[in-house]
Amino acid sequence: MNTPKHAHFSPHKLSHKREVSRYIILVPHRDSLKPFADYRRRLFAAGFSGAHSFPLAAPLACVSRRFSENELKELSVNIRKLTENSSGKISSGANGIVHCQKSGLSFFGPRFDVFSQGAHDPSLLQSSLSQSGLFQPSENIFPKTAAAKIISAFPSPLLCASLLSDKNADFEQFEQSPPFSFRSGFVANLAVRPLPSGDAHYSFEWLAGKQHWLAKFSRKIVNY
Repeated sequence: MNTPKHAHFSPHKLSHKREVSRYIILVPHRDSLKPFADYRRRLFAAGFSGAHSFPLAAPLACVSRRFSENELKELSVNIRKLTENSSGKISSGANGIVHCQKSGLSFFGPRFDVFSQGAHDPSLLQSSLSQSGLFQPSENIFPKTAAAKIISAFPSPLLCASLLSDKNADFEQFEQSPPFSFRSGFVANLAVRPLPSGDAHYSFEWLAGKQHWLAKFSRKIVNY
């Protein structure tokens, strides 16, 4: 099985005139992600062809337009507020799957505990789900100024270890991802575009925008 064509965080402009999907992503510090290189190799060897087709990042929302720098800064502060009861730490949970109806991509990987907890707390995340399995953007997480840009937000974000297809219907039988936690991470805009050749389900290039690191943890987090 050949590794699908893909690109990593590109410093250059996207090169092909194809439809672009846009996301807001959360990326843990790279030191916490070291076990995932081997985990992705095992996924790929087990038939998960999308194990190298998306950045090792957590998509938080699918958007129509980029977030501004101020919106990303505000989002980073809001995420930090979710960690007040865990000493600033975000930890991995059980594997799961989220689907983006707009792009048609399905993401597989470990969920983040602070979002899973917050999904049941209306003061943090709006809990009512639509029939598509997505929820409306929460003003307490996403900036009010960015609300019109959000096509769909994921109620329980996860770190994408692999994109899924119909061939991976038995993904629940695969081993759990390595446990990890992090305090340091960043949010960014991400643009994803299919490559002109290769498997249409797995061949993409992507471009990440400026990194906005999560606010330093403090027991007293100042409102943005």
